[in-house]
Amino acid sequence: MKQQLFNNGKIKIYQVSEVSEPGGMPVEGIYELFAHFNFEERKIGITRRHMAMQDNQKIDRLIRIWQDRYIEVDFICTINDGFNADAQYRIAKVDHFRNDDGLKLTDLTLERLDDFYDIE
Repeated sequence: MKQQLFNNGKIKIYQVSEVSEPGGMPVEGIYELFAHFNFEERKIGITRRHMAMQDNQKIDRLIRIWQDRYIEVDFICTINDGFNADAQYRIAKVDHFRNDDGLKLTDLTLERLDDFYDIE
């Protein structure tokens, strides 16, 4: 039943960490696939957009998934929605909540990356 609610596509979330050789210059890269979910696309409201602008952030997408409290800001994700399969996003904000039916959900505010990480 849960899979039917989120039918806009699939998101893969990756942890980011230092991937340089010991003693080398620090290099940030993808650590590993953290999780994957089906998602629902959400409308970005004026209040959320305004708050992001105050923090010098640009919101490109807002998506909803089943709650996962281990997801953190600055994780990287890719979205397969049939349109932008090559795009990568940085998770700029994570909001956990319960909806009116008591379901535990997470909204992810996403910022599109200009420089992509090498994901295998």
